[in-house]
Amino acid sequence: MFGSLSVSTRIGLVALCAATFTAITSEMAPVALMLEMARTFHTSTGHIGLAVTAYALIVAVAAVPLTVLTARVELSLIHI
Repeated sequence: MFGSLSVSTRIGLVALCAATFTAITSEMAPVALMLEMARTFHTSTGHIGLAVTAYALIVAVAAVPLTVLTARVELSLIHI
């Protein structure tokens, strides 16, 4: 199925998969670890929940401007 793809396309797909994995993991891990983080930092789960929410809000607000800025990057700058 992927045999007809060029090397640069394959590298791009691998990079996209790695970026997606990293983004999803970094956003889901804090939610799963909230109770343990609350115990470790000797604070309430509510405070940890607010910290996770603030992080999620920053990611949501920054996503569109970063997408617009990086869309202007020319692919010719990447030498494969």
